[in-house]
Amino acid sequence: MCPARRHSAELLAVLIIALAFSAHAQSTASLAGDDQARCKAGDRGSCVRSETARCDAGEAKACVDLSGRYFGGLAVSRDQKRGEQLYERAFHLADSTCTTGDLSGFALAGIAYGIGRGVPLDLERAKTLEERACAGGTADGCFLLGYASLLGVLGIVRDPIRVAQFIESTFAGGP
Repeated sequence: MCPARRHSAELLAVLIIALAFSAHAQSTASLAGDDQARCKAGDRGSCVRSETARCDAGEAKACVDLSGRYFGGLAVSRDQKRGEQLYERAFHLADSTCTTGDLSGFALAGIAYGIGRGVPLDLERAKTLEERACAGGTADGCFLLGYASLLGVLGIVRDPIRVAQFIESTFAGGP
Protein backbone atom coordinates (compact mmCIF):
# COMPACT_ATOMS: atom_id res chain seq x y z
CA MET A 1 0.00 0.00 0.00
CA CYS A 2 1.23 3.45 -0.87
CA PRO A 3 2.51 5.27 2.26
CA ALA A 4 0.40 8.34 1.47
CA ARG A 5 -2.78 6.22 1.21
CA ARG A 6 -1.89 4.26 4.37
CA HIS A 7 -1.71 7.46 6.38
CA SER A 8 -4.75 9.06 4.72
CA ALA A 9 -7.25 7.54 7.13
CA GLU A 10 -5.10 8.44 10.14
CA LEU A 11 -4.55 11.95 8.81
CA LEU A 12 -8.27 12.43 8.17
CA ALA A 13 -9.17 11.31 11.70
CA VAL A 14 -6.62 13.62 13.30
CA LEU A 15 -7.63 16.50 11.05
CA ILE A 16 -11.29 16.15 11.94
CA ILE A 17 -10.43 16.12 15.64
CA ALA A 18 -8.05 19.06 15.26
CA LEU A 19 -10.56 21.07 13.27
CA ALA A 20 -13.24 20.37 15.87
CA PHE A 21 -11.06 22.04 18.51
CA SER A 22 -10.01 25.04 16.42
CA ALA A 23 -11.74 28.41 16.82
CA HIS A 24 -15.29 28.67 15.45
CA ALA A 25 -16.32 31.53 13.19
CA GLN A 26 -19.04 33.92 14.34
CA SER A 27 -22.53 32.50 14.12
CA THR A 28 -24.73 33.48 11.21
CA ALA A 29 -27.92 33.48 13.32
CA SER A 30 -28.69 33.79 17.02
CA LEU A 31 -30.26 30.33 17.12
CA ALA A 32 -27.12 28.85 15.61
CA GLY A 33 -25.17 30.84 18.21
CA ASP A 34 -27.23 29.28 21.00
CA ASP A 35 -26.67 25.84 19.52
CA GLN A 36 -22.97 26.60 19.21
CA ALA A 37 -22.78 27.50 22.91
CA ARG A 38 -24.63 24.31 23.87
CA CYS A 39 -22.31 22.37 21.55
CA LYS A 40 -19.26 23.69 23.38
CA ALA A 41 -20.92 22.49 26.59
CA GLY A 42 -21.12 18.97 25.12
CA ASP A 43 -24.62 18.76 23.60
CA ARG A 44 -23.99 16.83 20.39
CA GLY A 45 -27.45 17.49 18.96
CA SER A 46 -26.75 21.21 19.24
CA CYS A 47 -23.43 20.64 17.46
CA VAL A 48 -25.22 19.06 14.52
CA ARG A 49 -27.76 21.90 14.31
CA SER A 50 -25.06 24.58 14.62
CA GLU A 51 -22.74 22.96 12.08
CA THR A 52 -25.63 22.41 9.65
CA ALA A 53 -26.73 26.06 9.87
CA ARG A 54 -23.16 27.34 9.46
CA CYS A 55 -22.40 24.92 6.60
CA ASP A 56 -25.60 25.98 4.84
CA ALA A 57 -24.45 29.58 5.29
CA GLY A 58 -21.18 28.80 3.49
CA GLU A 59 -18.72 28.18 6.34
CA ALA A 60 -16.28 25.55 5.04
CA LYS A 61 -15.00 24.51 8.47
CA ALA A 62 -18.53 23.75 9.68
CA CYS A 63 -19.02 21.53 6.61
CA VAL A 64 -15.80 19.65 7.45
CA ASP A 65 -16.92 19.17 11.07
CA LEU A 66 -20.34 17.96 9.95
CA SER A 67 -18.83 15.60 7.36
CA GLY A 68 -16.73 14.05 10.15
CA ARG A 69 -19.90 13.41 12.14
CA TYR A 70 -21.41 11.53 9.20
CA PHE A 71 -18.22 9.58 8.52
CA GLY A 72 -17.98 8.53 12.18
CA GLY A 73 -21.65 8.35 13.13
CA LEU A 74 -21.23 11.01 15.85
CA ALA A 75 -24.70 12.29 16.90
CA VAL A 76 -26.02 11.34 13.44
CA SER A 77 -26.44 8.05 11.62
CA ARG A 78 -23.26 6.97 9.87
CA ASP A 79 -23.62 7.94 6.22
CA GLN A 80 -20.50 7.84 4.04
CA LYS A 81 -22.31 9.34 1.05
CA ARG A 82 -23.56 12.35 3.04
CA GLY A 83 -20.11 12.73 4.59
CA GLU A 84 -18.53 12.82 1.13
CA GLN A 85 -21.09 15.38 -0.11
CA LEU A 86 -20.42 17.66 2.85
CA TYR A 87 -16.66 17.27 2.50
CA GLU A 88 -16.84 18.15 -1.20
CA ARG A 89 -18.93 21.22 -0.32
CA ALA A 90 -16.31 22.17 2.27
CA PHE A 91 -13.53 21.80 -0.29
CA HIS A 92 -15.32 23.95 -2.86
CA LEU A 93 -16.04 26.64 -0.26
CA ALA A 94 -12.43 26.51 0.99
CA ASP A 95 -10.99 26.52 -2.51
CA SER A 96 -13.02 29.59 -3.45
CA THR A 97 -11.94 31.45 -0.29
CA CYS A 98 -8.37 30.29 -0.92
CA THR A 99 -8.39 32.02 -4.28
CA THR A 100 -9.46 35.23 -2.54
CA GLY A 101 -6.56 34.93 -0.09
CA ASP A 102 -8.41 33.51 2.96
CA LEU A 103 -5.70 31.54 4.79
CA SER A 104 -8.16 29.17 6.47
CA GLY A 105 -9.25 28.24 2.95
CA PHE A 106 -5.64 27.33 2.17
CA ALA A 107 -5.51 25.00 5.17
CA LEU A 108 -8.77 23.22 4.30
CA ALA A 109 -7.93 22.93 0.60
CA GLY A 110 -4.51 21.55 1.57
CA ILE A 111 -6.21 18.81 3.58
CA ALA A 112 -8.33 17.79 0.60
CA TYR A 113 -5.33 17.60 -1.73
CA GLY A 114 -3.28 15.80 0.93
CA ILE A 115 -5.77 12.96 1.31
CA GLY A 116 -7.22 13.02 -2.20
CA ARG A 117 -10.79 13.42 -1.00
CA GLY A 118 -13.01 15.34 -3.42
CA VAL A 119 -9.98 16.20 -5.59
CA PRO A 120 -7.10 14.25 -7.10
CA LEU A 121 -4.35 13.43 -4.62
CA ASP A 122 -1.66 16.10 -5.02
CA LEU A 123 0.86 16.00 -2.19
CA GLU A 124 2.99 18.85 -3.52
CA ARG A 125 0.00 21.17 -3.77
CA ALA A 126 -1.15 20.10 -0.29
CA LYS A 127 2.27 20.88 1.15
CA THR A 128 2.40 24.28 -0.59
CA LEU A 129 -1.09 25.25 0.64
CA GLU A 130 -0.35 24.19 4.23
CA GLU A 131 2.99 26.02 4.22
CA ARG A 132 1.28 29.19 3.02
CA ALA A 133 -1.47 28.85 5.65
CA CYS A 134 1.05 28.30 8.44
CA ALA A 135 3.32 31.13 7.30
CA GLY A 136 0.28 33.40 7.32
CA GLY A 137 -0.57 32.52 10.91
CA THR A 138 -3.26 29.84 10.48
CA ALA A 139 -2.92 27.30 13.27
CA ASP A 140 -4.52 24.51 11.21
CA GLY A 141 -1.79 24.81 8.56
CA CYS A 142 0.96 24.65 11.20
CA PHE A 143 -0.67 21.64 12.86
CA LEU A 144 -0.92 19.77 9.58
CA LEU A 145 2.70 20.47 8.71
CA GLY A 146 3.70 19.23 12.16
CA TYR A 147 1.68 16.07 11.69
CA ALA A 148 3.16 15.56 8.22
CA SER A 149 6.65 15.98 9.71
CA LEU A 150 5.78 13.40 12.36
CA LEU A 151 4.66 10.81 9.80
CA GLY A 152 6.95 11.77 6.94
CA VAL A 153 4.11 12.45 4.47
CA LEU A 154 3.33 15.24 1.96
CA GLY A 155 6.89 15.00 0.75
CA ILE A 156 8.19 16.13 4.14
CA VAL A 157 11.00 14.15 5.75
CA ARG A 158 10.29 12.89 9.29
CA ASP A 159 11.86 15.42 11.61
CA PRO A 160 11.05 15.55 15.35
CA ILE A 161 12.52 19.04 15.72
CA ARG A 162 10.26 20.41 12.97
CA VAL A 163 7.32 18.58 14.55
CA ALA A 164 7.92 20.46 17.79
CA GLN A 165 8.33 23.77 15.96
CA PHE A 166 5.11 23.33 14.00
CA ILE A 167 3.13 22.20 17.04
CA GLU A 168 4.46 25.18 19.00
CA SER A 169 3.37 27.42 16.12
CA THR A 170 -0.05 25.75 16.22
CA PHE A 171 -0.60 26.81 19.81
CA ALA A 172 0.78 30.27 19.11
CA GLY A 173 -1.57 30.67 16.12
CA GLY A 174 1.19 30.57 13.49
CA PRO A 175 4.94 31.21 13.23
